Amino acid sequence: MKEHFLYIVILSVVVHCDYAGIEVTPLMVFNAIGIGLFIFTKTRPEVKKDDSIAQNENDTQNEKNTQNVWCLQTLEGHSNGVNSVSFSPDGTKVASGSEDKTVKLWDVSSGQCLQTLEGHSNFVSSVSFSLDGTKVASGSWDETVKLWDVASGECLQTLDGHSNFVTSVTFSPDGTKVASGSYDMTVKLWDVSSGQCLQMLEVESRPVSSSSAPLRVSFSPDGSKLASGSNYKTVKLWDVTSGAFIRTYEGHSSTVGCVSFSPDGTKVASGSDDDVKLWDVTSGACLQTLEGHSYCVTSISFSSDGTKVASGSYDRTVKLWDVTSGECLQTLEGHSDGVRSVSFSPDGTKVASVSADSEAVKLWEDPRVQERRREMLVLMLCLRRANRRTRDRYGDPLPSKAGRRLYNDDIGRKIRSYL
Repeated sequence: MKEHFLYIVILSVVVHCDYAGIEVTPLMVFNAIGIGLFIFTKTRPEVKKDDSIAQNENDTQNEKNTQNVWCLQTLEGHSNGVNSVSFSPDGTKVASGSEDKTVKLWDVSSGQCLQTLEGHSNFVSSVSFSLDGTKVASGSWDETVKLWDVASGECLQTLDGHSNFVTSVTFSPDGTKVASGSYDMTVKLWDVSSGQCLQMLEVESRPVSSSSAPLRVSFSPDGSKLASGSNYKTVKLWDVTSGAFIRTYEGHSSTVGCVSFSPDGTKVASGSDDDVKLWDVTSGACLQTLEGHSYCVTSISFSSDGTKVASGSYDRTVKLWDVTSGECLQTLEGHSDGVRSVSFSPDGTKVASVSADSEAVKLWEDPRVQERRREMLVLMLCLRRANRRTRDRYGDPLPSKAGRRLYNDDIGRKIRSYL
């Protein structure tokens, strides 16, 4: 009740100024809203409570604090397990690749399926958006990579050349190349326009076995380097132009199943058995070891500001980590089988994840972000309602200040009088 009272008071002042002949600009409206929120959060009165009640409330609050990120939406439509997920660069869409052999494009706001891309003859293992958001690349167990037009759903290119399952695809930052990793233990660099293979990197000669990890790849933000996971417990760094091997990052105790460059290009994250390691790209030093998963880490995604990392694991959880401290900020539970892929939204407020058990994509968001969004919506609706009802009551413009009153019709009492 106190929240509603203060919000309407602030908005009433804005409306009063409007009818007193003072020009009300959008900036003034948002300033008024901001002041209202600031005053409310800073000056909420303290109410003394019984100790037992206070303790119960503290316990409840602590429980809520441990669950301050929750599942926002579930996108359902695939007919088999989903292997890969990726946000579009503008954050409005999500692409998902599934064992039903399709790629689906989803609208994040509505949860509606915008496109179903059909053409692969086996599981789709990996999906990636181009930086301009106009194309999607998909890798499949049919040993091919396909390039799709996002707007039309048309298949633009089929890149054929691997001799085993394709396990990873990613666009270069400039959108001119695609890198693909495969169980044939090679990484191929493809020209997007012509579909020609530009480079083949032999990551390792070890034969594929049941214990081999899918070969994952990641471009550096400037497109000059490529990182790849390895079955030799290492991460390898390559020069994109020449195809030359640059360095190895050593320290994992098992095969490396996922890699990702940080947005500023200074770090590489890699996932192995039950941990995530952060490496300094230049020196090769291990900066952090993020421990907390209880089974192999399958996917890693940096937030766009580089301050957080999301990791998915076969322990059925998604974890959010602080890059600087190495602290686990949140554990997201909700999948009933191993998590296969995670992706941060470009604005860093959402995480998408997919699992072996489910035919759906889960979208997670901090409820504090949702609460702020709801508050702003309520405030704007209140402003519109107050403006409309004042016009209905007094006409436009008001004849004088004398006797003007604004009422909060929602709670049925007078909230302010201007004399």
